[in-house]
Amino acid sequence: MTDSMSQRVEDTRWRPSGRQIAIAILVGLVALFGAVNFEKTSIDFLVDSVRIPLVFVIAACSLLGFLAGYLFARHLDKKD
Repeated sequence: MTDSMSQRVEDTRWRPSGRQIAIAILVGLVALFGAVNFEKTSIDFLVDSVRIPLVFVIAACSLLGFLAGYLFARHLDKKD
């Protein structure tokens, strides 16, 4: 290969950004935190209460937090 071809091949490699690395670390920490919390807990709603494993509560709250942040960021991007 010529030098210009090898440089183009090298430049097309995927490298994770700092943001992607931070997200991967946070996802790993949430997964680890959820994995060690399998005991059942009581969740009280307005009319009833349920007992479910805490790992599901952690997963649901993490998902809702991610979704809220994503939608808020999209909203800010549309304002610009």
